[in-house]
Amino acid sequence: MGLDRQIYTVDPDGSNLERITPESGVYTWPAWSPDADRIVYSDVLEEDQGNFTMSLFAFDVVSGASTEIYAGEPGVTGLLAEGVAHYPLWAPDSKRGLRLSPSPRRACRCSSAT
Repeated sequence: MGLDRQIYTVDPDGSNLERITPESGVYTWPAWSPDADRIVYSDVLEEDQGNFTMSLFAFDVVSGASTEIYAGEPGVTGLLAEGVAHYPLWAPDSKRGLRLSPSPRRACRCSSAT
């Protein structure tokens, strides 16, 4: 992740820096799948009238395409907003993802996404 709030891939030697996110937006919490085929990341998008939406995307390393895998509700966002998906993780088999979100009854609620 760069200081410009974009997400990049780079070779271990520091060469081949490539941005995987669109130019506009705020992108956070990238997580590689265990098989190294995909990266899941969060996006905070400003909607109409200053409302924000947080979504999760999965970037496919082979095709170079990002797919939205979770869309939050407009106007509900923030670092600890209830129900907002944060901290995407992967199952060990790389087939399913997991997202953590604050819940009033627990510190975090876990739900899966494919």
